Amino acid sequence: MPNYKNLTIQEFDQGIKENPEAIILDVRTPSEFASGHLENAFNAPNISEAISTLDPEKEYFVHCRVGGRSAVTAQYLSMKGFKNINNLNDSIDNTSLKLHKSGVKVA
Repeated sequence: MPNYKNLTIQEFDQGIKENPEAIILDVRTPSEFASGHLENAFNAPNISEAISTLDPEKEYFVHCRVGGRSAVTAQYLSMKGFKNINNLNDSIDNTSLKLHKSGVKVA
């Protein structure tokens, strides 16, 4: 059983809006990130390299393109002691449009 929450797009959207201090962690490749990303997202395609820059006390909203890489990242962070991890259990391609329509800014 994972030590993180798998969220629907609606829950992910609501969580970002309700927690402006939370970190949006985009674990897609740099080229995927460059093609468009959520505003204020932090690109971390290799979480084992980026983990030293992350605060385990913060809340994280993690996503990738389809959901596989973000689930692996969420599990890794939880194993490293991070407690407040939220994984988007949806495709970012589908999500971008839904988030944009709901008011979350897409860069």
